Amino acid sequence: MKFIGFAFFMLMLCQSAFSQSQKKQIETLILQIDSLGKILTKERILNSDKIKDLDTKIINIQLEVELLQTELNQSNKDLASKEVEISGNQLAQLSQEKIIRGLGSELNQIKSSLVSISDQVKIGNQIWMTKNLNVDKFRNGDPIPEAKTNKEWLAAGVNQQPAWAYYDNDLSNGEKYGKLYNWYSVNDPRGLAPEGWHVPSIEEWNTLIENLDGKSQRGDNSFAGEQLKSSFGWKENVNSKLNSGFLALPGGDRDLEGYFSSMYYHGYWWSSDEVSNPQLSPFFALYVNIHTSNSPVHAGLVQSKGDGYSVRCLKGDGVTFTDPRDAVIDLSKLNSEVNEEERREIVGVIFDVVETQPTHPGGMEGWNKYLAENMKYPEVAKKMGVQGTVILEFVITTDGSIKDVTVLRGIGGGCDEEAIRVVKNGPKWEPGKQRGEPVNTRMRLPFRFKLD
Repeated sequence: MKFIGFAFFMLMLCQSAFSQSQKKQIETLILQIDSLGKILTKERILNSDKIKDLDTKIINIQLEVELLQTELNQSNKDLASKEVEISGNQLAQLSQEKIIRGLGSELNQIKSSLVSISDQVKIGNQIWMTKNLNVDKFRNGDPIPEAKTNKEWLAAGVNQQPAWAYYDNDLSNGEKYGKLYNWYSVNDPRGLAPEGWHVPSIEEWNTLIENLDGKSQRGDNSFAGEQLKSSFGWKENVNSKLNSGFLALPGGDRDLEGYFSSMYYHGYWWSSDEVSNPQLSPFFALYVNIHTSNSPVHAGLVQSKGDGYSVRCLKGDGVTFTDPRDAVIDLSKLNSEVNEEERREIVGVIFDVVETQPTHPGGMEGWNKYLAENMKYPEVAKKMGVQGTVILEFVITTDGSIKDVTVLRGIGGGCDEEAIRVVKNGPKWEPGKQRGEPVNTRMRLPFRFKLD
């Protein structure tokens, strides 16, 4: 009993002690809470002030940003205005510089196009250059492509593009004989001839020949040829005392495949004319030839536009081509009022240029087929490796027959004779016509021999 009472007493004492401890803890916590509350209140006040300060700073910064943005916008406007002004000034300056450069370029072109008086010769009413053309730029300054390899040269011809070359790709030949140009260079709208000059037509070449041939009774233009040739440079010494100052030199040629030939033996010069036959005109143009062993000048020969010939320029901007019906002979005599004797006399003339060219019975397709079936490569030429282009001249008569077949350019090895044989054995052609009347017409055609 005493023990129970003691235990109860001790329990009460412990509870009292625990209660006192809890009370102290609570009091302590309350004090802490009060302290924390005061601190929190103080911090709130401080933070409130900080927030206000921050808000004020933010507002000031925003105002500053807006001010800076306004200033920046104004600066950009001012800068843009200055750039426009600078650009305008630069544009004006560039325009002036461009004009100056353009004038300088034009002046250089004019200077380069000027031909020394010593390099000109007056024959009749014409003024000719005394040297073959040796330029590598068109009149507008664009470069003319040089084709050194046979592949490059052939590609230019096949694609109908301008090209030039030195004979044998030797610069020294260019200095003496000028460049060899394909006809696509001659006909390029950018202008091959220098300012104030042009590539002559066949009509203008014939005028030159007539001026030199005068009243010669030879009838083959040989008197003119003697005067055109230079007295040096040909395989056979000319030593002509009739030198006109034209100084024609045998610059040779380059065929469509790219092979060079005939230097010292032949002089070839392009005209500005295509052949008049519309079936041939896309592929062939007219040229002039002089050979070393004889003096006749042959004007109006036909060759592939892809071949390379010399170019000799004539002063002036060119001529207005006359109607073929008004050329050489007054063909009005062919009308029904003319008596038959006069008619036969005029019809007997051989024409180089006619209104309607002679045509093979099957057209160009038929002509090519005939050649393919009948022309044989001579065995001698095969063994010797001879290849190239034979050019024949012949006359198609009023009844379509072929006569007076001659070789204007041969390559030997039996090829010349084979070309003649094929022409002579061919069928009659449709004759050339003037104002509907058949006339004798001179033809000049190439015959290619190429080894596979």
